[in-house]
Amino acid sequence: MDPDASAGLTSIRQARAALRALGLDDDVAQHAALVVTELGTNAMLHGGGIRGIRIAPIPGGGVRLEVEDSSNVPPRPGPSGAMSGRGLVIVEALTSRWGSQRAGAGKVVWAELTPGQ
Repeated sequence: MDPDASAGLTSIRQARAALRALGLDDDVAQHAALVVTELGTNAMLHGGGIRGIRIAPIPGGGVRLEVEDSSNVPPRPGPSGAMSGRGLVIVEALTSRWGSQRAGAGKVVWAELTPGQ
């Protein structure tokens, strides 16, 4: 396995472990684990690799996920039936809101999840 891919997968596994440690509502925790996996995979496939993953609780029992990568190209969901871009459709369905912002030469893609959404 490519060392960059291995490091990226390790980052995703660590993020999922950090989510479990937060003691979130089961639905929020499961959805957040899927979202961080999708965002991390996108960073590895389309963003030049994962530069960092941040997880922060938000008021009301939710969580904010941020995945930083090396590309300044904003993410966008793919068209229906496309082989790429479907992960962002999942992210959109599972989150309260999500987006991206520039970060130096790259970007941060973020998502917020709240209970009962």
